[in-house]
Amino acid sequence: MPPIKEVLNNPLITNDDFANAIASQVEQADIMPYIPKMAAVWGPMTEALATIIRDNKDAKAALDEAVAKIHDN
Repeated sequence: MPPIKEVLNNPLITNDDFANAIASQVEQADIMPYIPKMAAVWGPMTEALATIIRDNKDAKAALDEAVAKIHDN
């Protein structure tokens, strides 16, 4: 999603169901604080989401694996 709130009113976003759903959440979201320890979360979660989408891996199995890696880190 665009980092500029004014862009959220662009018809490319407002006329797209998926983008519009995310845009509506952006209005209520808080910026995640920068915490160095979160780096241990982003890698395993990125890997899990990629294997779900790219390799059609079972979502629960991929996310369970990511959680295990996060706890190990």
